[in-house]
Amino acid sequence: AHIQAGGKAVTEMRRLKGESIHASLAEGLHSMASKQFDDAITHLQKAVQKAPTNRNAHLYLGWAYASKHDHHSAVAAFDAVLAIQPDHISALYGKGGSLVFLGKHKEANESFLAAIKTYRSFKKGDHIGSQLGIAQLSEVENFGDREARYLEILRAEDIDSKDSRIRANAWVLAAEEARKAGRLAVAEEQLNHAIKLDPGSTEAVVGQAAVAFDKGEIEEAATKLNAVLSLAPGHLQASLLFVEVSIAQGDNDRASNKLADLLDIKPKIEYRPIISKIELLRGRILATALDDPESIKLAVAAYKKALELSEDGGVESSLELADLYNRLSRPEDASATLAPLKAKARKDPALAVVLGVAYLNSKNADQAIELFRAALTQQPGDAEARFQLGRALALAEREEEAITELDR
Repeated sequence: AHIQAGGKAVTEMRRLKGESIHASLAEGLHSMASKQFDDAITHLQKAVQKAPTNRNAHLYLGWAYASKHDHHSAVAAFDAVLAIQPDHISALYGKGGSLVFLGKHKEANESFLAAIKTYRSFKKGDHIGSQLGIAQLSEVENFGDREARYLEILRAEDIDSKDSRIRANAWVLAAEEARKAGRLAVAEEQLNHAIKLDPGSTEAVVGQAAVAFDKGEIEEAATKLNAVLSLAPGHLQASLLFVEVSIAQGDNDRASNKLADLLDIKPKIEYRPIISKIELLRGRILATALDDPESIKLAVAAYKKALELSEDGGVESSLELADLYNRLSRPEDASATLAPLKAKARKDPALAVVLGVAYLNSKNADQAIELFRAALTQQPGDAEARFQLGRALALAEREEEAITELDR
């Protein structure tokens, strides 16, 4: 709302010729609305210089830095707000978000909790943005638990009174969990909810691109990503997916150049899931050179690094490393890589489905069937697992069994 108001006010503020704090704030917000974050930072720094005790100047500067993924500077700006007003909810929330990206999860959680406590002191309900932040940080026992937490937040009685952009982000987060679980139709529906709430959500468009990519609609994914990156060249998730699309299109040079750009970002990216994804993509590119022992050695190292840094159990990196081992005729190493995940899948039906879909996509019907049956043993009513089992049986040319499963 602040940013939109800034965009509307900027024409009037420009008549002041930049002499007032209000003009600098309006210019900064207008630049943020246009995703011109460098310009926004310049204007907002001027605002801070003109009025060092103005809370909004520091707050908006923090948002601008966070949008540029300069989270060290963002935290400093939010701290400047909190030095003036220790219980400033937006600053506590913004600081928590940036601390997440810096890998400081304990401090981030404390900041989110402080925002919730302050919010509850004068309003009913909860601060949904901070609730989502805590849900992102929380440990989950099973693969689908985090999505369930996001959906629980969205079912709150007062949810319709909350900021539509934050509600949209909750749907985007839920959709990403559904997508990782292979439930693409569910993810598409959730992303449609997000777009309806916030038609300008770049996060939702990136989510749609990811779903399109997983469905094999590479050109559709590329079109959506190009639209996002033309407006926000520094968007990390869009940039990472752009690398995946480039690899899928056979353009490893373009993919490598984009990865190099990400690694050159200043200040250096410190968010573990992003670094893990970068290492995984490095491994994927290097693994295309099967006849080059040095490239394969580096690919294995990159995948292991991705697995080490992963915060979601390392499903994607484990699967790709195992696939590489299989292509290198090293089945024992492949089995050892997947053993921890397969053991966990016996107690986690959502993970069993994820692994099953991965095997299905790689045309390994027997392993997929085993995993989908494991999921159904734990949750006999899991319609998604039964549908995927039918697909796997059909791939194995066991048509009668496939029809039986799909008719249940």
